[in-house]
Amino acid sequence: MASSGNVNWMGIIGLIGSVLMIAGVFLVWAEMTVSISIPIIGDYSSSITMSGMDVFNGTVTIEGQEFSDVEFDYAYAPIVCLVAGVLSLITTIIPIVYNKIPTINRILGAVSLILAIVALVLAIMFNGQMDAVDFEGLASASVSAGTGVWVCVAGGVLLAIGAIVDIAKKYVTSGDN
Repeated sequence: MASSGNVNWMGIIGLIGSVLMIAGVFLVWAEMTVSISIPIIGDYSSSITMSGMDVFNGTVTIEGQEFSDVEFDYAYAPIVCLVAGVLSLITTIIPIVYNKIPTINRILGAVSLILAIVALVLAIMFNGQMDAVDFEGLASASVSAGTGVWVCVAGGVLLAIGAIVDIAKKYVTSGDN
């Protein structure tokens, strides 16, 4: 990652992005809300949240009972974000520690950029399947993206910024003084 003086700031920004991508998987990825309004009985509303790992595993716990047949079109998005975050953690730490090898830093920057793009695209596609349904005023159901999706998106953007700067940076070697 690109450096400013002795401190590799863009590498640190990319590293923060990697950590955010990893942490985002364990936050809420989906929130399902169901509301029922029956004139004689009254109103009922319930909300269920699922972490990224719950989305990947297809499980949800409702009132202490676990259901394992919840399906999302892009249920693999959280695990891809997790793997991309872990791999990009490695591809950002190496240029921070060994900042004197421009070719390897550019290659690792390109790998980080690819990982960031893959994670961003999948997180955005996961968000695109969220929907709400209204059953003629008697009941409604909605599924919305949770904070974990947006934390992964923010991490992917930070990682991409660090990677782009690293790829485009002009390295000064000891003979170029």
